[in-house]
Amino acid sequence: MKVNQQINIQQFLPHRRPMLFVDTIIWIEKTYVEALFTIKLNQLFIQDEYFTEIGLLENMAQVCSTIIGQNYFINFSDLHKGDVIGFISTIKTAEILRLPKINQTITTKATLLEVFDYDEFTISLMESKVMIDEEVFATSTMNLMLQNHKK
Repeated sequence: MKVNQQINIQQFLPHRRPMLFVDTIIWIEKTYVEALFTIKLNQLFIQDEYFTEIGLLENMAQVCSTIIGQNYFINFSDLHKGDVIGFISTIKTAEILRLPKINQTITTKATLLEVFDYDEFTISLMESKVMIDEEVFATSTMNLMLQNHKK
């Protein structure tokens, strides 16, 4: 799937507010995704008007998981959508260079480096970065696990 239009994130992630830290997918392919998120005052992980490090890490993980989530949320019927659980299994590297402020919109770009598919779960190695305009605010390399309970 290659898309260069805005897609509602709820088509790709089981997360809902207040734990949803992605607003829109603006580009997605089989191994690459770009997404937008506007930092809001009344959300989790805000401290002194800045989106904290844990918020940036969770944003990167959620954007990364949309790449693998395509298989669960687009190719399966609606029946399977509630059956997927995802989590960060390892943060291999993380660098937080700056924190975005409320009302700023960050662009998060992620690339799938490796994927291991098993019967009931998928493990992936992902690389991501958070940017505003051309300035990098954070980078990470992490392993994510998606588990399907009723496959």
